[in-house]
Amino acid sequence: MQGPVLKNALTFGDVDGDGEVELVVGNESGELCIFKDSSNPSKPWYQTTGLKMISAIGVGKLIEEAKNTLVVVSGDGWCHLLLPGAAPSCPPDVALGCDNNMHVAHIQCIPPNTHCLFLGDIDGDGQIELVVGLTDRVIRSYRWQRDPASTVPGEGKLVSLNKWEAASQVSSVSLGREIGGQPSILVSQPGGTLLKIMCTTNQYAALDNSLDEAVSTSKINQCTLSSNRSNKSVSVSTEIVGMIQTAKSTGDKGSPYAVAVTDGNLLLAQDDNILWSMQLNKQLFCITKLDITGDGNDEIVVCSWDGQTYVLGQDSISVRFQFEESVAAFTAGLFGKNSRPCFAYSTFNEKLVLFPNIEIQHLQARTVGHFMCTKFPNLSKEERRLLVQKSLYGVKK
Repeated sequence: MQGPVLKNALTFGDVDGDGEVELVVGNESGELCIFKDSSNPSKPWYQTTGLKMISAIGVGKLIEEAKNTLVVVSGDGWCHLLLPGAAPSCPPDVALGCDNNMHVAHIQCIPPNTHCLFLGDIDGDGQIELVVGLTDRVIRSYRWQRDPASTVPGEGKLVSLNKWEAASQVSSVSLGREIGGQPSILVSQPGGTLLKIMCTTNQYAALDNSLDEAVSTSKINQCTLSSNRSNKSVSVSTEIVGMIQTAKSTGDKGSPYAVAVTDGNLLLAQDDNILWSMQLNKQLFCITKLDITGDGNDEIVVCSWDGQTYVLGQDSISVRFQFEESVAAFTAGLFGKNSRPCFAYSTFNEKLVLFPNIEIQHLQARTVGHFMCTKFPNLSKEERRLLVQKSLYGVKK
């Protein structure tokens, strides 16, 4: 990559709807690259330039329910929406050019200084919204409104739904789920503090094509979850990830969410209650979730600036991996046709490194007895004991 990558400009997603998950990365020079495992993973499957300083990237069903939209936002406010396939028409004055794999379907200028985003249904109406966090303490939400006079995907505009102003710097935004299944916007604040925004959009105003601002109501709760070991200073930024999946049903409870503070404090919470908290002797700058063990429970993955990476289960048991370079951006997700767990690092030396097919069967150490019960269920307890003695110690009786 010919240019540094910001921490929110690296993500995984099925951008072309073929069932294969791609890696998407953009840099400060305005270069966007998509890497596909079935193609040559060391070379971009799709590449374009001229997108300004790319600050945040997301993938979701924003324009159409049938296929994903790739959302690329630059620091100066330009929002590019890309769809799979060739463009229906490509005027000669479009500098981005045409491509058979992807095309820029819509370009719109939104307020500048966006540095984080997510795509999700924030008001429970079944439609996907775009939520962005700005460096000037502002959170905004948008919904795609198609042009009723056109049948071409991408003909329409992003309509502003909400604008909220936080008391402190917005470090990250994520989708959450509260008690009773109500969706929420999780906004991280310095020192382990976060905001929960629950909003309901007036559907009649949202459907009125003459309105640029849809009338909505929202409720904001402020939560301080960080343990006493965490410094509450405004200079200590916080990262958050919500909608952590569990194999067992949570019932009417909200979904768990994880919070990481740059002073090394990491915690898992649910319904504003801390489930566990630990202190890591690292400056954590990125947090994400991924089911690495394949048991239906999301693991929490955090990374520090020096490359130290932790994988933690929801019971706080962890494993550690040391990436040997300083990290500018990190993400974890499924990659390729088989959707295998993968870690992706972007270094300060403008290098992109992928670790595919990460296999961790379990985080907790297992005893030999547990292994024998799993592998030899038909043996009696005494037969398993004798087999262990013979295998480990050479004892026949």
